[in-house]
Amino acid sequence: MKTDLIIRYIENNMDDQEKLKMLQWICSNEGNQRSFNLIKARYVASKLKDID
Repeated sequence: MKTDLIIRYIENNMDDQEKLKMLQWICSNEGNQRSFNLIKARYVASKLKDID
């Protein structure tokens, strides 16, 4: 899954069908779950950095 799509999911900028596809991708295997978690962690960290 492309990073930009994962970011759109994290930011809640997807329609219901896109969200469903993302959830299916995340849940399809552990590697996808790890990739999602890593991208989400980096996203959150970048937003915390912006607060300073």
